[in-house]
Amino acid sequence: YEENDDPLEPLNRSVFEFNTAVDEAVLATVAKGYRDYVPSVLKDRVTALVNYLQLPVVFISKILQGELDAAGDTMGRFLINTIGLGINDIASEAGVPNHDADFGTVLAHYGAEEGPYLMVPFLGPYNTRHLVGDIGAYFVNPVSRWEAKDGNEFWAFTHMGLYVLDWRAENYERLKQIKETSLDFYATARSAYRQSRRNLINGVIENTNPRDSNKQGNGAEVEDFEDFEDFEAS
Repeated sequence: YEENDDPLEPLNRSVFEFNTAVDEAVLATVAKGYRDYVPSVLKDRVTALVNYLQLPVVFISKILQGELDAAGDTMGRFLINTIGLGINDIASEAGVPNHDADFGTVLAHYGAEEGPYLMVPFLGPYNTRHLVGDIGAYFVNPVSRWEAKDGNEFWAFTHMGLYVLDWRAENYERLKQIKETSLDFYATARSAYRQSRRNLINGVIENTNPRDSNKQGNGAEVEDFEDFEDFEAS
């Protein structure tokens, strides 16, 4: 277990099996129906909104990392897409670069080690650095702070539901292929998560449109899943 930096592997595998069961019972079926039957124009609106609501975290992260040009792009995207009520990605149509970052990448920027692998019930895979970063982001993200206020529970759950649905539908075929072809589904998912985080930290998925974040800057495909902490089985 130590050689895989997964000291809690027996527990993590049990949680993974639980998450897989939840996914097979609910999420995969719903995501497949959403992907197959909801018009693309509506799905694009959901994707645009989910990405729009994440922009404050990306902006703050880029500021903390000293990447002021990327922060400026992110602020520009937020202001432009606000005109479209968050559901129209006008900024991408205008050629404004899209960046990705979170507080886990900030901690990595300042030298924090990724720490052991963790499988969290319902949420999926994390490492210690990523988990600490996400907890910190919750307290500084104006979107999450507004959603935490009394009376805003409906919007908080709607945001969470749309986020999970969008991600699960987008990655439906990829996750299905992994499950069907891997000898050890847990180990493969763990490797894919780690590669995804390293790609993000190393800037591999920078300057892409939201639906192209599994491409490198030069356009080459990489084995990556957007925000792999929401990974669950297909």
